[in-house]
Amino acid sequence: MRRLLIINPNTTEAMTQRIAAQARRFAAPDMRIETRTAAFGHSVIASRAAYAIAAHAALEAYARAGGGFDAVILACFGDPGLEALREVASEPVFGLAEASIRDADGYGEPFAILTLGRAWIGMLEERVLLARVGAPFLGVFAGEGTGLDAAHDAGAVVARLQGLADAAVRAGAGALILGGAALAGLTAELRCEARLVDCVEATMRAVAGALASQAGSVAPPGSTCLAPPSE
Repeated sequence: MRRLLIINPNTTEAMTQRIAAQARRFAAPDMRIETRTAAFGHSVIASRAAYAIAAHAALEAYARAGGGFDAVILACFGDPGLEALREVASEPVFGLAEASIRDADGYGEPFAILTLGRAWIGMLEERVLLARVGAPFLGVFAGEGTGLDAAHDAGAVVARLQGLADAAVRAGAGALILGGAALAGLTAELRCEARLVDCVEATMRAVAGALASQAGSVAPPGSTCLAPPSE
């Protein structure tokens, strides 16, 4: 039995379970999925300050999990603390944003990211630069709101995403990434001519490929002194 750890670096347990349920749809029969939710921080990551705190929370959650996994997923689109987590982890670590960007890039068509929250635009543009894509990147199309809106009013979120998708296709996008852990599973609700990339599905494919070839970013374990500061 292979063990996959999913770390949600925000404090919303319902979001953790939503991501895990989506991941199980694409998991191999011999994979056991375990989860950890941030013990401190923000209920939703929607600013650079929340992003910075989430990176610390992700490291603490990994330390709390105890290790011994075959792979780890950092389950926030934007990947807060991804490089730091890879530095301390003894398992390959996958980020939703990085995996989705590489998946979209693989089609060789112009692509764009659809997300909620305008504060994400700059942060996700930076993620695309780090991925060093070959396909043309048309930008981040961001609507109002946050990922929590998907749980409260999925219909309104789908309508917002449809508008963003239409705008991105008019701009020439051939592939669209749904950029948000909370948006996982919504590709079936959208109607457009572009390919739609579900961030959890793309990441699970990356995990499966890495485990099949024994590839991945494996680093020697580092310090686990990652507890949050005392109150």
